[in-house]
Amino acid sequence: MFHFYDKATTIFGADWRNDFLTAPNGDVDNNVYTLAGYLQHDMEIVRNLSATVGGRLTHHGAFGNDFSPKVSLMCAPGNFRFRAAYSHGFRSPGLDQLYYHYFKLMGRKPVITFGNQDLKAERSNYVSLSAEYSNDIFSLSVSGYMNFVKDMIVKEAIAVDDAIRQELAQEFPEATTAQMALLKKYSHYINSDKGMIKGLQVNATVNITRDLSLMANYAYTHAETKTGGVWMPLERTFKNSFTAAANYRHSWGRYTLDANLNGRFQSKTYYPSYEDAPGYGVVNFNTTHTFAVNRMFDLIPSIGVDNIFDKTDHRIGTSTMRHALYSPGRMLVVGLKVNFNK
Repeated sequence: MFHFYDKATTIFGADWRNDFLTAPNGDVDNNVYTLAGYLQHDMEIVRNLSATVGGRLTHHGAFGNDFSPKVSLMCAPGNFRFRAAYSHGFRSPGLDQLYYHYFKLMGRKPVITFGNQDLKAERSNYVSLSAEYSNDIFSLSVSGYMNFVKDMIVKEAIAVDDAIRQELAQEFPEATTAQMALLKKYSHYINSDKGMIKGLQVNATVNITRDLSLMANYAYTHAETKTGGVWMPLERTFKNSFTAAANYRHSWGRYTLDANLNGRFQSKTYYPSYEDAPGYGVVNFNTTHTFAVNRMFDLIPSIGVDNIFDKTDHRIGTSTMRHALYSPGRMLVVGLKVNFNK
C-alpha cells in the first residue's frame, strides 16, 4: 500500500493459487493453477467526490489470460452516499464442471452428472447504482445492479429413455438395475449463449433505543439464461426475499442478555428442468446469557427456538421434486460456551 500524494492510496500485488479436486464419487482427481496481478488506486477528485480505478490480469492454467478492469465513483455530501460502479468479470469453470463423472444415491434416487472439458470461461460486465442515507438513529440504502454474462455455465438436464439408461449402466457398473430403473434424467454442464441477472436491494436499520434495534432487508432478483434462443430462469434462483430482525442487548452488573428475533421469507425457487420448490417463511428466536464469573472466564449459556411456526416441506417426494426449505420443523436449541479471558 502506497500514498504517492495526498488523499490517494495505491495498492498492488500478485497471488498464485493451485486448486485440487479429489472426489472418488465424481471420478475426479485434477488440479489447476491461477496466477494474477492486480492494481487499485483510490483518490479524492474534489471534496465529497472520490474514485476507485483498478484492474486484475489473470493467467489461468487451462483458460489463458484475461484482463478485468473496474471503476467506481462515490459522492458523499453530508449524511448521503451515492455510488456508481462498473467491473468486468472472469470466471473459469470449476474442476467439477470440467471433469465430473458422478453417480450417487440421494435417498433411493440415483443422481448422475457429467462434466464437460469443452466448456468456455464465463466473462461478464457488471454495473450498479446505489444511494444511502444514515444518521445515529436511522439508515436506509437502495441499490440496483445488472450483470451481463457471456458463456454462462449452466447444468442441463437430459431425459432418459431405455437406450440411454443402458449406456449409463455401462458407464456406472456400480449402479444396480433397480436403481437405474428409477433414473428419469441425468445432467451435464454446458455454456449457454448468455446470462442476465438484474436485482434491487433495500436495507433499513433503526436504533429504537441504545439497547433495541430493528433491521429489514428486501431483495428482488431476476436471473435468466439464454440457450438456443430460449430464455429461462436460472436454476436455484428466486425472485423475492425478505429478512427482518429485532435485537435487544442489555447488561445488569455482571450479567448481559442478548435476544434476537429474526425471520426469513422467500418466493419459490426455480428449477427449469424439475418441479419448482415452493416459497417459505421461517422465524427464529434465540437468547444468549453472559455471566462474567470472574476475571478468568465468562459463562455463556444460550437457549432459543428455531422455526417457531413449525414450517416444513410436506410434499411427497418424486423424481422431479426439489426443496428450498430443509428444516425438519420446530427445534429447541440449547448451548453452553465458556470464554477464558487473558
